[in-house]
Order: sequence, then structure tokens, then C-alpha cells
Amino acid sequence: MTHSCFSDLLLPHCLLALQAFPVHLPTFVARLLAFKVAVDTSKLPAVGDLMKAFARLVLGGDRSAWDRALVMPHYTAAGMPLLSSLQVMHFCQLALHRRCQLYDYGSEAANVRAYHQPTPPVVSDSYHMLRGVPIHLVAGLHDGVIPPANIELHYGAMKAAGVDVSY
Repeated sequence: MTHSCFSDLLLPHCLLALQAFPVHLPTFVARLLAFKVAVDTSKLPAVGDLMKAFARLVLGGDRSAWDRALVMPHYTAAGMPLLSSLQVMHFCQLALHRRCQLYDYGSEAANVRAYHQPTPPVVSDSYHMLRGVPIHLVAGLHDGVIPPANIELHYGAMKAAGVDVSY
């Protein structure tokens, strides 16, 4: 499999430069302004529709009601969620390697410290460890993050490993 120059050379270095820098609004005022924008766009139908279209575009067609979720009481200015750049790096690794594996720390030594092996474990190789634990998988019809076809692949792999799984 060949990769572009960006994914082979630049992307890992760009991601390593971030090193767990969180995507977070650092002050209460900034979180309050972001929350206020979410509330105001919900009151202006045209702007709200534009925001929904943008969110759908960014999230791969996901039709979830993100606009309503953002103005729920648990998303207040004091407790807005954040996303770590390490999570973003892991998502990039998953896309690059095209398999569900644990986080790759970037060197054999670091992976050995974390996993006692030079490469990160592939999740599907450990499905046999779930024998005896009932598992139920759920897939959304309009999920823009994990398509139902991916869930069906995991379902088949779990069944082949002898896991008590339903879908």
C-alpha cells in the first residue's frame, strides 16, 4: 500500500508536534461566548440551518441534532467537553493503518512499555478474550462516524472468534 508524501512524512511530525495539546476553550468567557453562539443560532432558523449543514458536512453526513445537544444543560459554559490531540492522533492512526488497533506511541520501546510488544495490539485479534461476556452491537443508520458496514465486520469477526454477540 502506498501513501502520499503528506501522510508518510508530514502528518506524523505535525501530530507529534501537538503532543496532547487539548482542543479546549481555556477561559470561562470563551466557553460562555461559544455557548451563547450555540443558543443564538438555535433561535435564528437560517443561521441554525447553515450550522446544521456545516456540522453534517464536517461529520460525514451525520444527521444527529447537534444544535439541540449543544444547548442542553450538561453543555454549559462551565463544563464544555474537550478533545485531546492524542485522540485526534489515534483517529489518524486508525485511518492510516485501516484497522482497529490501540494507540501507537511512535517507537518500539514506548509500545513495549505500554503493551509489552513492539506494535500496538489489533483489537480484533483479542476478540477471543470476550468469550463468555454477552455483547450487543448497535449501529445508527445515518452515523457519519462509524458506518453500519464496519459494525457488521466486527460482528462477523466476533462470531468467528466464538463470542456471544448480537446485532
